[in-house]
Amino acid sequence: MGEEYSEKREDLFSIYSFQLRDRRIQLLKKEYLKGKYHRKINEKHSIEETIQKHGWESMDSKEEEYSDFIKVWDETIISYLDSEITHCLHITIESCIRTYENNKNIKQTYDFVNILLTIQCTFKDLQKSFTLCCGSFEEVNKKLVKTVLNLNSTFKYLRIYPLLDISTNKVNLTFDPFVSSVFFHEFLGHGIEEGFLELGCKIGPKSLSATLFKGEFPKYDDEGIEANEIQIVSEGIVCERINARENGGSAFSGVARSGLGGIPQLRAVNIKINKGHAKLDLTQTILCTNITSAEFYKGYICVAINTSFQLIRGRIVGVLKPFKVILHINKVAEHLTLIGDDLNEFKGICTKNHENIPTHNISPSIQLKNISILR
Repeated sequence: MGEEYSEKREDLFSIYSFQLRDRRIQLLKKEYLKGKYHRKINEKHSIEETIQKHGWESMDSKEEEYSDFIKVWDETIISYLDSEITHCLHITIESCIRTYENNKNIKQTYDFVNILLTIQCTFKDLQKSFTLCCGSFEEVNKKLVKTVLNLNSTFKYLRIYPLLDISTNKVNLTFDPFVSSVFFHEFLGHGIEEGFLELGCKIGPKSLSATLFKGEFPKYDDEGIEANEIQIVSEGIVCERINARENGGSAFSGVARSGLGGIPQLRAVNIKINKGHAKLDLTQTILCTNITSAEFYKGYICVAINTSFQLIRGRIVGVLKPFKVILHINKVAEHLTLIGDDLNEFKGICTKNHENIPTHNISPSIQLKNISILR
């Protein structure tokens, strides 16, 4: 007879959503939730689960405290944003206290905060938005000025250069580190989670290597397994599988994550792509710097590009209208040709299975050749 395994978890969530327009803050939503989860697994891997979610009204209100932060952020934006550009803000602040315990004497309690700050900007008939995702209020303060200056640069290019439509269905693309990090989250993260990337398969050039890292997650994952660094790609080849109790077996990877009261599942959400040693080829390429959305669906990577520039001999000659890149996971190796020698890190939220799981990705720029696009 196999040894029975049991675990239980309790979550206390608070979710606040605000809108700021014309320097006036409006509270759109305030919600307190409590989630309880309990699971037992016996030798046949049968699972009994109890999940409860309901309102929780005894948490202290943070509305005034959060409003003070938002006012400071708005003042920062006003100070650095070009005066001709108008803006409004959408802010969601989600905080959680999570307690975990299993029958292997593993116990941990930790708290985390997810802050999504979306800046929507308008200049005449031009509109752009950018979402900053952070794990603390201090991190927002640290990154906000750079974000606003990047918005200024984007509007500057939109005013100076003509708005172009792509004249061909096959293009060479350069993803900056932000767009690259999103691409690898969909490609590597979900591809490995969902079993599309088999051990030993070639997925890119020899300069491509990737690691799952612990990041800011606590010592143990949401199944009580210690989180460790795992190299999943070496020299362009998938070199490691990941596993969780939910999938059976005996060797677990420490990357099981769950949302409010949810079942822990494989979530490769902290990915580091090591930088390469090659300089970008900017002879003729489309430089992509921002997205509207991204998803992974039945083996297809879908990325909607909303900010991109046509480059010829390294110089911008025009701003391109939005387009979509849809690429099957098995075809990436044919198109991914270069891993850049730069590197940057980004945090976000993955909403797979309708759960909000924090992500932390580190990525260089990359280049893809002969990519089909949709307008």
